[in-house]
Amino acid sequence: MSTIGKRKITSTEESSSKRRFQCYREEYTEKYNFIKPVSSDDSRVFCEVCNSAFGIKHGGVDDVRRHVEGARHIKNCDLKKKVKSNTLISGFFNKAPSGNVTDFDMQVISAEAKMVDIVIDLNLPMASLDKLSKGVKSMFPDSKIAKSFQCGRSKGTAIAKEMSALTVDSLVERLKTQCFTISTDGSNDRGGEKLFPLVVRTFNPDIMEVRSDALSVPAIDGSATGARIFGLIEAEFGVHSIPWENCLALGSDNANVMVGKESGLYGCMLKKHQELYLSGCVCHLIHIAAEKGAASLPFSPSQLLIDVFYYLDKSSKRQSDLKCCQLFHHIQETKILKHVATRWLSIGMCLPRLISSWDALYAFFREEEKGMKEGCNTKKKVRDLKNIFSSTTNKLYCMFLSHAVKQFESINTELQCDKPMIQELQAKLRKLYKDTLINFVKPSAIKEVDILDVDFLSPHNTKQSSDVIIGDEALQLVFEGTLKPERVETFYIDVIKFYQAACSYMKKKLPLTDPLLKHISIADPAQQNNTTFTDMLFFLKKFPQLISNATFTDIQKEFSTYQCTDTSHIQTDRADTYWHQVGLLKEDSKFIFNHLPRIMLSLLTIPHSSAHCERIFSVVRKNKTDFRGSMSQQTLEALVVAKSRPGDALGRSYSKKDLKSLKSAYYRSLQA
Repeated sequence: MSTIGKRKITSTEESSSKRRFQCYREEYTEKYNFIKPVSSDDSRVFCEVCNSAFGIKHGGVDDVRRHVEGARHIKNCDLKKKVKSNTLISGFFNKAPSGNVTDFDMQVISAEAKMVDIVIDLNLPMASLDKLSKGVKSMFPDSKIAKSFQCGRSKGTAIAKEMSALTVDSLVERLKTQCFTISTDGSNDRGGEKLFPLVVRTFNPDIMEVRSDALSVPAIDGSATGARIFGLIEAEFGVHSIPWENCLALGSDNANVMVGKESGLYGCMLKKHQELYLSGCVCHLIHIAAEKGAASLPFSPSQLLIDVFYYLDKSSKRQSDLKCCQLFHHIQETKILKHVATRWLSIGMCLPRLISSWDALYAFFREEEKGMKEGCNTKKKVRDLKNIFSSTTNKLYCMFLSHAVKQFESINTELQCDKPMIQELQAKLRKLYKDTLINFVKPSAIKEVDILDVDFLSPHNTKQSSDVIIGDEALQLVFEGTLKPERVETFYIDVIKFYQAACSYMKKKLPLTDPLLKHISIADPAQQNNTTFTDMLFFLKKFPQLISNATFTDIQKEFSTYQCTDTSHIQTDRADTYWHQVGLLKEDSKFIFNHLPRIMLSLLTIPHSSAHCERIFSVVRKNKTDFRGSMSQQTLEALVVAKSRPGDALGRSYSKKDLKSLKSAYYRSLQA
């Protein structure tokens, strides 16, 4: 083999070219206690400060020195020193209160609870507590309580949830020991989920009133059937061990999923409690009765209100032009109110403004039409509106409807109150029905017969046109003589159709003959001497749980005694407060009534409408907004339950036991 051009390396030169590699020595760890060997490779060491390994095979101890003096190692050393000097995160939060909580501690947590109460009452975001907590410290620098005040968003949310838990615990105790009713309704406020607030009505002895309180706000994802809604109620009763026999009635709207006896919620509940009473919402029925009457008219004032409002809405120029027309016709400048079709009785507030600006609106739409080019998309609508306002007959229909809906509005508003009215409900509904009949039926057809036997559809029983009640404004317009006689006669025929349609619906849908509503007048203080023990027997047989440890004879004696007792000194407009005070009457230092007031207060928990559920939805809408879209179901439920408590934030107080529970709420939430 040729070796030309190549240098041959001798064995001596090859040996001298080999380098000696360094290995780990124990003296490295003795000098630097954070340096450890790497078991798999003795030419590398591990630095516990930097949490990394590096090689030492070239420089040995010099490699270690260069690493220790490097910027990375020095920075990690500084960080480690800071970590060692830091307190554990649990040290930043209050510990669970021990048995020796001082009065000062109670004052601080009381102030924090009051602040959370205010935020809940005002429907403010819980995040506002971060700023409010700092504000308290800066506003009151000389206050010891302010210096110790620490209630940000997280702690405030924990306190709110604890308030809700305390409220539910107190409520459940009443549900276990006294009769109550439950109501629910569905909402779409959370998108795909339907909220179903479970609202219970009980007698609260602390405030001496029958109240509606939110027990919980569960949700159903997907289809909300009667069985699934029942599952929510049954689960809630099971968690708290609430006996079904204490529940007297279900309150709801009139949707089939609620009131259906086969697959509805009521049908499912009947399987648990056969004597459960269904209390539908008469407010909705009254609303629909008025709407049915208006639908029989040849002209729709409600649609006119909607069209006019949306034509003017979001256009400052059009609104300004309308004001000019109002000034020209010497009419007070007023806005056209929005009529909401789903709340049809809002028409009673909107129509008077439309009528007062009738001539100005005609002039406005006439000028609008002149200023539009042919073929304009909105010109046809403007022309139609102008034609409507050019008709005096249309104005007459609006005037009549404005008068006719007042009696429906009046009772609807009255029945939306929170105080018990179940004892007066049937009498008020029958009065509404009778007052409607009086408007168009001859007195001879009404007198000396039950109102439900009146044949209001018979032409022989209807009044002559001049005797039909249409309201002062409409009557004045008729008297002016500007309308043709045939138009006036047609108008009166349409008015009678309105009343007939409304009466037909009321007779069919309203509980005018409901036996429970007939007998429950026994709880009306005004009917003290107009009822009999037969009325009481109806409830004792239907709801045996009302009897408790008494006998029929015991209750009968108390009822007879009550009818002979002078209660005129009890001055109150609330039936629940009245019966509570009756229960406090004494003779020879002994209570006169031991059973009767409790029975009456139980009956007064039956709801007369679903307005109390609607009020809960109002709370939900004010708390679950687009700006608080990430609020959890648990937090929303806590806010709703806490908001349904009696009283207000400034007047509410807590016991020492409750304050201890609120003080430890944040600590327990962190532990969880």
